[in-house]
Amino acid sequence: MNPLYLLFDEVYLKLIVLMLVMSASFILGAYTLIVLMIKVWGHIIII
Repeated sequence: MNPLYLLFDEVYLKLIVLMLVMSASFILGAYTLIVLMIKVWGHIIII
């Protein structure tokens, strides 16, 4: 097997993992933001 191909494969794998982690953290951050906004708006509506 080509060593360059193996290296590329490893880099590609790391890129995919990085993208997955970034998208997961982005989704988590957006969800947290939405929940916080709902709580703030809920307090405003209650008051």
